[in-house]
Amino acid sequence: MQKRVTLREIAEATGYSVITVSKALRNHTDIALATRDYIHRKAEEMGYVVNGAANLLRSGRSMCIALSVVNIANSFWSLFARHAELIARKNGYSMIILNVDMCVETECNAIRTALRQSVDGMLIDPSPGYRENVKMLENLKIPFVILEHPATEDTMNSVTCDQSEGAYISAGYMARRGCRRILFLNIEHFPWRRDAFYRGLRDAGLDPDENAIYYDLKPDQEDMQALMARMLAQHSDIDSVFAFNDSIAFDAIAALKRLGKRVPEDVKVVGNGDTSHYFNLPFELTSIHSSPIALAESAMGLLIDNLNAAEPQPPKHITIPVTLSEGESC
Repeated sequence: MQKRVTLREIAEATGYSVITVSKALRNHTDIALATRDYIHRKAEEMGYVVNGAANLLRSGRSMCIALSVVNIANSFWSLFARHAELIARKNGYSMIILNVDMCVETECNAIRTALRQSVDGMLIDPSPGYRENVKMLENLKIPFVILEHPATEDTMNSVTCDQSEGAYISAGYMARRGCRRILFLNIEHFPWRRDAFYRGLRDAGLDPDENAIYYDLKPDQEDMQALMARMLAQHSDIDSVFAFNDSIAFDAIAALKRLGKRVPEDVKVVGNGDTSHYFNLPFELTSIHSSPIALAESAMGLLIDNLNAAEPQPPKHITIPVTLSEGESC
């Protein structure tokens, strides 16, 4: 069995004291950045691995954060996870990422997994039944932040892009672009987006009953091409689609093109998340700019503030403003 590299061995190799090495590896700010970088490089060369159990016993912290998301394949959450992990690393934390597929039971198991890893805190993109699941964290007084969900509980920290405002802005924009029969592809447990979108239509002089077709997508939703074919057969006058997120919008565009529909000439499409500009894609989507980077910075900042506080902090609810980013799809 390979012998574990010790702090003393790193101290001897670098010429620093064991205390300095220990602080540098935990990214203490009272150690110069150049010294920290040098010690980190030397420790990595020597194959040093942090003893998590010993660290937990010594400090009461695992220096590990968990992120639970409903769908990591969604480009918004992939971008969020990458940036959140970078922030965690800069602050001396590691991060585990748990995908729950919008399933209440899977989310419950994910939180249990995080607790078995003795995480110090969690970021949670919630499932429909998250309130019951997070009671495990509340009972153990483990800080957590709810993501992309309105602050429905005063006792919980939350950070969200202003999705209601985004839906409202989208409705007005689509009305001005001549959309008169809009298919709204929503996720079933986000009814407030529908309410805001309908309010935007009314303020733009349209009637939601006449100008909108609402459809609730389910976690196990059928193939998008089959869905679009059915919706177009039932509503041949559909001239536009407003999608819950960019991933759904791109799926809808691909389906429409396979069905012989041109975007935006025949059917206009608006997404949510504005993720296309982060990638070298040949097609820029018209989308609500709700930045995963800004969301990660605010959520991680709030969580780390709670982790560093000597006393429990009152809950905070942060709402990040959104704008509309015009692309080629509408």
